[in-house]
Amino acid sequence: MALSLAALALTLLFAGVFEGTRYFLLLAAVAGSGLLGGRGPGLLATALTAGTTDYLLLGAPGALRIANRNELHTLAIYVAVAIGVAVMSGAAREARLRAERLASEHDALYREEQRARRQRDEVMAVVSHDLRNPIATILLAARNAAAAAPPGEPGEKVRRHAAMIERNAQRADRLINDLLDLSSIESGRFSVRPAPWPAEALVREAAEAVRAAAEKKGLEVSWDAGPEPVELPCDRDRVVQALGNLAMNAVQATGAGFVALRARAEAEVVIFEVRDSGPGIREEDLPHIFDRYWRAKSARYRGTGLGLAIAKGIVDAHGGRMWVESRPGEGSTFSFSLPLPRA
Repeated sequence: MALSLAALALTLLFAGVFEGTRYFLLLAAVAGSGLLGGRGPGLLATALTAGTTDYLLLGAPGALRIANRNELHTLAIYVAVAIGVAVMSGAAREARLRAERLASEHDALYREEQRARRQRDEVMAVVSHDLRNPIATILLAARNAAAAAPPGEPGEKVRRHAAMIERNAQRADRLINDLLDLSSIESGRFSVRPAPWPAEALVREAAEAVRAAAEKKGLEVSWDAGPEPVELPCDRDRVVQALGNLAMNAVQATGAGFVALRARAEAEVVIFEVRDSGPGIREEDLPHIFDRYWRAKSARYRGTGLGLAIAKGIVDAHGGRMWVESRPGEGSTFSFSLPLPRA
């Protein structure tokens, strides 16, 4: 309103000097009203400036105090343009306010994320120091108890219980390692130490690591690295860990049939595959398969939902790519590529 009144005053003051351009000041008032107050004030400024202009500046007798058709045409054009300016400037104001709200929400989310990261780092510090030491002590005590048990039937119960304690302590230790790996991946602190390794050795080691678990379920485990040996720069332990995670998932998901590991050179990469004859993955689940802590509702085995996320993080750290192909009832093939050195 104040802008409109100021524009009218200036228009009246300079009406004789700026006869042809007096409407520009009024349009500026409409635009300013819309930008500051929104569509409502902008349209109100339009009505005020149009009515007052008709009364004061085009002051001939008549119903609208307009003397001729040219003045009516000019005023109509002004009203149409002013309404458009009011609407557009109001929309610009709303867009600016939305942007400010989004920026404020983004800042709040950023602060919350930083707070969550600090809490996570504190928890990981507790996990890595205050939990691993007791677990190591439990593992040592279980092994000592099994070794000290009397031979034969009298010590069988002790050995059985010690083996159960050792298995669960190892499971807890693996979970701690997974949490620490995931924390490093998400914080950007995860690193690899590449060195030349034959692809054959990697798939063979990963296959042997899951063979006992697979044979316990009656599954056939096989591996193949092709006829031509290929060597690639990678962190051996981490790549075997990624392959092992994929292979163990395949073993756990497959009720009968096989788990096959394969490596082959293709163009400038080495492609590793883990294929199984399991139940397959539903199409709607595929986009989430590498999400942390995510597990399909149809999963029939226990797990934390960390293995695939960690495997993908390891591959990403090598500059590679991981993907999955699967259909329900036709098994699954998890693949990843690692780059070969450029010639």
